[in-house]
Amino acid sequence: MSHSTSNVVSLLPVRLDLLLVRGTANPLLVTLAHPETEAPYDITLDTIVLTVRDGLTGSVFLTKSNGPGSHSDPEAGQTILDLTAADLADATHAGVVYDYQYEIRRVQPSGAPNTFFAGIFRLKPTPGPV
Repeated sequence: MSHSTSNVVSLLPVRLDLLLVRGTANPLLVTLAHPETEAPYDITLDTIVLTVRDGLTGSVFLTKSNGPGSHSDPEAGQTILDLTAADLADATHAGVVYDYQYEIRRVQPSGAPNTFFAGIFRLKPTPGPV
């Protein structure tokens, strides 16, 4: 009896945890590429959406998106999601490290979404005066 095995495993989304400091600006460079060939996706006509949710309640904390015409290098699959200091203010959990859950999706003109990245979106307190 022979068994066939595959040497290639492709799982989407990729788990990638983010650590950010509350109340600071953070440009987030996102590059979307084929998981097996690593060839970049052309996202010229796509919308890339970041959604951050409270892991306990599921309520949305933050949403950012870039659509057609807003990508930094669409043919290379790149876009920059600008997270401002106000986006990361989070007065509800000020003074503590708090873990949210996030996902980054590619929404094509057909409306079909694909989740590429997901993980923990950790906000640390802003350092106080020294």
